[in-house]
Amino acid sequence: MNILILNHEYPPLEGGAANATFHLAREMASQGHAVRVVTLNLFGGPPVSREDGVTVIRLPFRRRRQGAFSYRELLSYWVRGRAVVLKLCRESRPDLLHAFFAFPDGLIAGRAARALGIPCVVSLRGSDVPGFRQGALAAAAYAALRPVLRAQWRRPGVQIVANSEGLRALALRTTPDVDIRVIPNGVDCARFSPAPAAKRKPGPFVILTVGQLVPRKGIGALIDLLPAVRAQTARDVRLTIVGRGRLGGELEKQARAAGVGDVVEFAGHVEPADMPRRYRAADAFVLLSRREGMANALLEALASGLPVVTTGVEGVSELVRDGEEGFVVNPGDRAATIDRIARLVADDALCERMGAKARAKAEAFSWERIVDGYLAVYAQGAGAR
Repeated sequence: MNILILNHEYPPLEGGAANATFHLAREMASQGHAVRVVTLNLFGGPPVSREDGVTVIRLPFRRRRQGAFSYRELLSYWVRGRAVVLKLCRESRPDLLHAFFAFPDGLIAGRAARALGIPCVVSLRGSDVPGFRQGALAAAAYAALRPVLRAQWRRPGVQIVANSEGLRALALRTTPDVDIRVIPNGVDCARFSPAPAAKRKPGPFVILTVGQLVPRKGIGALIDLLPAVRAQTARDVRLTIVGRGRLGGELEKQARAAGVGDVVEFAGHVEPADMPRRYRAADAFVLLSRREGMANALLEALASGLPVVTTGVEGVSELVRDGEEGFVVNPGDRAATIDRIARLVADDALCERMGAKARAKAEAFSWERIVDGYLAVYAQGAGAR
């Protein structure tokens, strides 16, 4: 198949959707499909490049700050991207358009699909679903988008896919009469693998968290409870934070004010090639997000054999059973979160049992299986032309 994928997020930009697009595109190309990705040129790379069999087209774009895209930036990309994508489709006539995020990419792809009679798949990721983000600005943006998304998702030839059951349920509040499939994120279990058993030895207990430094990731809450965790054990507990974003400076100040500045490592951006080592150097993974679609970092932690402590948000129930692969706590439940992390710190055998179950769970989420799911959707869309 000739497949054109749209996603304004793409490596080296961090994020779950960027990671998913990267792996899906490469796996599809390795199976003989012609794959092009349209994204934004955020780091000064060439406008067109060939990467592991995938043609990547990067549109010029200037960002004001790191972290999540602003609504103004997304609107700007929507306005500029429509003509570019329509031109690309007229020139190459792809068999299918696949957009990550309902807005802006889904609306860009939908316009080209309607104009040229091309099937379209829209992958919902989280922030593009009304109700996901909180606050007055988000509510106003969703109010404006909701009727547009309803019309798009109901159009013939458009198939909607969510990356978790929780996100599907949220999307159905906008369009309860639309068939929304669930295809989860995947993980490279060959790349992300557990550390040798001999690694675990007396020494600091390292907690790892990975994600953009934005409010919904709950990293500030994790820093806030770290002193209480350290007070409950004689073991030296340390925290490594991988990721970058607009809250970086604020979180570093918070760590110093809490008296844990010397045991919190702000690793910033870590190259993908070095991420497996980061997971293997940790003893546990903690993710205290307020909202998620399905966290790629959580999947990578599971594949690395790490016990996890995570909040029971979208995409977690498919990955973590409370007391099995790790612990699931309610968002904002400080006492329960401290208790669960302290239990892992105090019990190496518990960490090893949960870590083994975590690895086994991750093996069901290989990218090969995920790509097979998408190709089945593609085939159905192409067959309906």
